[in-house]
Amino acid sequence: MGALEDLKFKHCKDSSEEAPLPTDIDRQKSLEKNRSPDKGLLRCLIDALGDLIYIKDRDGVYRGCNKASENFVGLTEAEQIGKTDFDFFDEDMAEVIRKIDREVLASGREYHVEEWITRPDGRRVLLDSRKTPFYGPDGEVAGIVGISRDITERKQAEEALKEANRELEAFTYTVSHDLRTPLVPIIGYSDFLRENYRERLDEQALECLSEISKSGEKMLALMEDLLSLATVRKLDPPAEPVDAAEVANEVVSGLSGQLCLAGVEVEVGDLPALRVPKTLLVQVFDNLILNAIKYGCKRGDTIEVGGERRGERVTFYVRDHGPGIPVDERESIFDVFYRGITGQDKEGTGIGLATIQKIARLLGGRAWVEETPGGGSTFRVEMVDIPLSPPGK
Repeated sequence: MGALEDLKFKHCKDSSEEAPLPTDIDRQKSLEKNRSPDKGLLRCLIDALGDLIYIKDRDGVYRGCNKASENFVGLTEAEQIGKTDFDFFDEDMAEVIRKIDREVLASGREYHVEEWITRPDGRRVLLDSRKTPFYGPDGEVAGIVGISRDITERKQAEEALKEANRELEAFTYTVSHDLRTPLVPIIGYSDFLRENYRERLDEQALECLSEISKSGEKMLALMEDLLSLATVRKLDPPAEPVDAAEVANEVVSGLSGQLCLAGVEVEVGDLPALRVPKTLLVQVFDNLILNAIKYGCKRGDTIEVGGERRGERVTFYVRDHGPGIPVDERESIFDVFYRGITGQDKEGTGIGLATIQKIARLLGGRAWVEETPGGGSTFRVEMVDIPLSPPGK
């Protein structure tokens, strides 16, 4: 008894009818005796896995495990058979494990949980565990099979990365905010001198002041964009779905001045409503439509805004009919500060599309660009619609 590769054999009898538990030596002999060559190969594969694999009957009694589980508990398979979690863990931990096992047995469904476990040697580890019921010859649930993976190091690495990102964003925010302060008077004073002392300054001095003002404005725009990128955060979803078409039209209305100067129109199609923060949707449409005005349009052009839903995933697009983006640049343009060939002679900081990508990832999706049929660029932003929780949850 106890062989992982023969579940039906282990559970074909009710535990109350079994003979007294054999000794460890008897168990090991039984394990070896019941292994055919095929079962031996399967056993080798199971033992080669780094994940813990273990089997318990309906009463929570261990009936088999692999090498990784042996190493985790510190007991051989033969030594574990016949024992319960109360023999390996403290009472509170064993009660939690047993409660989960009962839920699996009662529901007949797989259970997935991340749980901190204190090993018998005292070390705390985070296990990603999946438990599923298995059935005996009579078709009734005979017990559970569990597979657990130690993800402690991965979790620690993820937390370290998150902390590093938080520190980087805080640094970016601080630097950007502090650098904006001296820029305002630099720009203001240079403009003041040009306007009020024009008659006293020669052409060269006026040109220098103009360059100071332009450079200051460029730096100020860069700081504003860096602040936007640094302050994009994952926000709580709204209680009700947001009308994306209404948001897009509000953005278009706010950009009416730029659209008028560029001689460009925007057509907003039917857009699916979804439960994502409105402020993030505003940033997406604002950045993409401005990007199309600057880099993808000539006078008389029309920018198209549309979207579609596929299950819980929603994709919005902003389409122009301009010069397009070379294939080898289509991934790089979402990098911070990257300026493609078509944007070299245009104003911009190279941060807007990086902000779009960050928002898309925060919302469980991604951003990419495709060629518009007939010429131009179609920017797409995918995000996951956050479903309402069932009542009582």
